[in-house]
Amino acid sequence: MTGYPRAFGPYELLGEIARGAIGRVLRARAREGGGEVALKMLREEDPDPAASARFRREAEMAARLRHPNIVPILDAGEAEGRFYYTMPLLKATPLSEAVRTFPVAPLLEKIARAVHHAHERGVIHRDLKPTNILVLDDGEPMIADFGIARDQRRATQLTTAGELLGTPAYMAPEQIAGMAHRADPRTDVYALGAVLYFALTGRPPFDAPSFPELSAQVLQAEPVPPRALDPAADPRLERICLRCLRKDPSDRYPSAMDLAEDLRGIERPASTRRGGLVPLAALVAVAAGAGTLLISGAEETPANSPPGMVHAGTAWLDRCEVTVGEYFKFVAATGHRSPPNWRNGVPPRGKERRPVTHVTREDAAAYAAWVGKRLPTAEEMRSAMRGMTSIGASDLVCAETALDIGPIDVMEGADITSSGVRHLAGNVAEWTASEASAGPRLGVVFGGHWRAPSRACLEGPIQEIPSDTREPTIGFRCAKSK
Repeated sequence: MTGYPRAFGPYELLGEIARGAIGRVLRARAREGGGEVALKMLREEDPDPAASARFRREAEMAARLRHPNIVPILDAGEAEGRFYYTMPLLKATPLSEAVRTFPVAPLLEKIARAVHHAHERGVIHRDLKPTNILVLDDGEPMIADFGIARDQRRATQLTTAGELLGTPAYMAPEQIAGMAHRADPRTDVYALGAVLYFALTGRPPFDAPSFPELSAQVLQAEPVPPRALDPAADPRLERICLRCLRKDPSDRYPSAMDLAEDLRGIERPASTRRGGLVPLAALVAVAAGAGTLLISGAEETPANSPPGMVHAGTAWLDRCEVTVGEYFKFVAATGHRSPPNWRNGVPPRGKERRPVTHVTREDAAAYAAWVGKRLPTAEEMRSAMRGMTSIGASDLVCAETALDIGPIDVMEGADITSSGVRHLAGNVAEWTASEASAGPRLGVVFGGHWRAPSRACLEGPIQEIPSDTREPTIGFRCAKSK
C-alpha cells in the first residue's frame, strides 16, 4: 500500500504514522467531511489468520471500553478485504517522556482507574508499559494498544499455554513463565508497578542483555528498591511500587482500584495545572472534579472560592458552561446515558471544549450532583447577569456554532460579567433548577444561544420548555450555595 493520499473505503489515507510487528497506523480523513483520525490495520504482508482474529478482537474489546483515560474506538469496518478501526489523532507524548514534566502519582492513579474500568468489563491489557501510555499536553494520560489483551468473557481464547505475549521487561512472572492465558487483573497490577518503577528510576525493575537472564530475574530476583537508585523518590511510592511487583499475585494489590486508592492524594501539586510547560501568564488550569477552565489574567476570585467558580451575586457559579470533555468523564464514570449526538457513547472528536448540549434537565442535575454541586436557579443567573460589562458587537448576531471554552475563546471582555462569569447572554441557553409556572413537566432555561442574537437574550432571558428537551442550543453550568 503506497502512494498517498489514496482512497480506502470511506476514508482517504494521508500517510503512515507508525508500524509495528503486525499492524500499522495511518493518518486518515473521512472522505465525506470530518477531521483527521488515526486508522489502524494489519500489515499487508501478514496473512496469518490468528493475527487477523486477534486484531478484530482488539477492536471489539477496545470498543467496549468508555473511559476518559482510554483511547476510544471511533469507527470500525472493512475495506478492500481488510478490517480496520479508527481512533482520535492525539497530540501526546509517551509516558516515558511525560514523567519528566508531570507528577508521577496523579498520572498513575488515573491510569490505574482506567485499567480497573477495563477489568470490570472483562479486559486484561497484558502489555502495559511506558510507551503504551500516552500523555496529552494537559497532563491527561491515555491507555492505548489492546492488541494482546485477554477477554475474560470469552470461553475461547487466542492465547495458549506456553505462548509468550507482552514486553519482557514489564511482564509479570506468570506471563514470563508462559502462562499469559491465565492472566487476571493482578497481572496488570504488576505491569503498573513496573511502569511506576520506571517513572521513579528511569529504568524497568529488571534489565538483562538476554531473554533467559531477564526471565530468571523476573522469576527469582527482587527488584532494587527505587530509593537505592534515586534517594529523592517518594518512600510512599516506593512502598506501593514494590507491593505491585511481588512474585505471588495474591501478595499484590487485589485490584487496580485498590492501587489507585493508595496513590490518591500523593504528590498533588498546589496548582491544578501540572508541570511547567507554559509561562504563568498563559497558564490554563483545569479545576478538579468540575474541570472548568480558568483563564489566567481574568478577574480575581476570593482565595476560598470553590475551584473553577466565581462569587456571582447570591451564589457561586461555574465560570463557564460544562464542557463535552467534562461531561464525558461523568458518563464514563457512572454509566449515565450519553447525549444522542455522540456515537457509541463517545463525543465528536475535537469538540471536547464545546459546551455539552443535547442534555435534558435531569441529565444536567445528575452531573451537578456527581461533582458535588447543583443547578443554579434562574434568579441566581439573573443576579449574576446584572454585572454584565459587555456582550460585544460580534455577540449581537447569529453564529454557526457555540464557542469553545478555554484559551481559544478570543472574545475577551465579551459576554462576561464583572464577577467573571462568562457566556450568560449567549453561546448556549442553560438549564436551571427553577420550577416552571406552567406545569411540573416543564423546566426553566436561562439565556440566549448561538442561533439567536444575544440582544434578544438580554431583553427576555427566561423560557419554559419540556424538561426532557434535548437541543443543540441548550447546555448548563453548576452552582453552589454561599
